[in-house]
Order: sequence, then C-alpha cells, then structure tokens
Amino acid sequence: MKTAETIRLGTGIPQIFNDEVVIPAFLNRGVSLEDARDYAVVGCVELSIPGRTYGLHDIAMFNLLKVMEISMYENEGNSELTYEGLLAHIRAKISHYIALMVEGSNICDIGHRDWAPVPLLSSFISDCLEKGRDITDGGARYNFSGVPGYRYRQPEWLPSCAQWTGI
Repeated sequence: MKTAETIRLGTGIPQIFNDEVVIPAFLNRGVSLEDARDYAVVGCVELSIPGRTYGLHDIAMFNLLKVMEISMYENEGNSELTYEGLLAHIRAKISHYIALMVEGSNICDIGHRDWAPVPLLSSFISDCLEKGRDITDGGARYNFSGVPGYRYRQPEWLPSCAQWTGI
C-alpha cells in the first residue's frame, strides 16, 4: 500500500520490479538460475547480472512509434490500404530498421573491442579474469542488448474492446 501511495504523489519516478517476471525472463535468455536471482537494476530500468554482464543497454534506442509514423506517412493517400496492410507495412519496417540497428550495434561492439578496451572495468568481471579477455572482447559471461518493446504482448486481462493483434 505504501508503494501505491508513493506513486500517487507524483513527485518521483518510483519503479517496481518483480522477481516473478524478471527471473523467468533471464532464464529464457540462458542465464543460470543462480545468476538470475542475483539481478540488479542499472541506469533507469535496465536489468543486469552484477559482475557477470557486459550490458550495452543503451547502445541503440529503438522508437517503435517512429516506425509507425514513417509507415503512416509513406501510406498517406493510399485509399486501397487496409488495416491489415498497414500492419504488414509496419512489421516490414520494424524488421528493416532492426536489421540496421543490429548492424550498427555490431559495428559499435567491434569498435569498442578494437579501439576502446576497458581493462579496469574488466577486472571487476569475474569471467574476464578467468578467460583473460577484456569485457569488450567477449570476456563477460553475458552480453545483453536488444530492442526494447519489440516483443511486448498485451495483458490477458484486457477487455476485448482494448485488445490489439500485436505488431
């Protein structure tokens, strides 16, 4: 109840994280149960495994709404476009921009590895020490990055009038 009261004040940015969601999500990504239970929040909302992760959480910002805006703009005036056709166009655009984002992220990873190693940071990552590799060169046990929001699903409790087919 205290949490709800704090949120209601509107004076801060309280964040609620839930082991029932976070731990299975890490397990789904191949993280061991022991490591998943040791997660921590870094930055604003990014999740990490302390001492075992090279997390470039903000390596690429992906704006799903911008992709929708571009799709709507590209189809402006297309009187034959159906809702399903628009969704197909948005999906294709998302795939296109994700491919570009992945390519750019890989270039950043290579650049970090080749020109900006971080030996001090690597000394705090247990697997880097064991492997004798910098964190930017695959030394960490886990390397997380991804597209935020790409796999959101609607909550099952939503009434039918508020449900969507998903993008």
